[in-house]
Amino acid sequence: MKPEDFCNLAGRAGRWGKEFQGNIFCIDPLRASDWVDGSAPRSKRRQSIRLATQRLASEFSEFMEYAKSRAIRTRGRFYEYLLSYLVFRQIDYGTLASSPSVHGLSQDQLDILSTEMDGIIKTLEVSSRIVLRNPGISPWGMNAVRRQDL
Repeated sequence: MKPEDFCNLAGRAGRWGKEFQGNIFCIDPLRASDWVDGSAPRSKRRQSIRLATQRLASEFSEFMEYAKSRAIRTRGRFYEYLLSYLVFRQIDYGTLASSPSVHGLSQDQLDILSTEMDGIIKTLEVSSRIVLRNPGISPWGMNAVRRQDL
């Protein structure tokens, strides 16, 4: 496999704002022993994909506790990834209510979340421009790198 094909394949493991991580498996389609019925599937099955921001709606209180604690890591790191995404969106749109990717939250929840993201953004030592140029990178990680450079 050419390096550019590998990088393209690796980029398929997650979707910004939908799912933050995933797995890629390379299987030889001609090796019958690798397939349940002896050959590679010829058609796709419909699968339900839940947006990460939909999960936020069902775990709003827990996520807000995480965001307010300015925690670095959590179980599964999902909240860390989600927080990075929301900080990015808050900077990009000015308010999360204007972001097309935040669904399922009430107006009150959006206001609370937006206010919390503003508070987080004010604590950043890196500029908003740097955050926007590095989507998916933890804001606290960027702060730590900046501190090492000083």
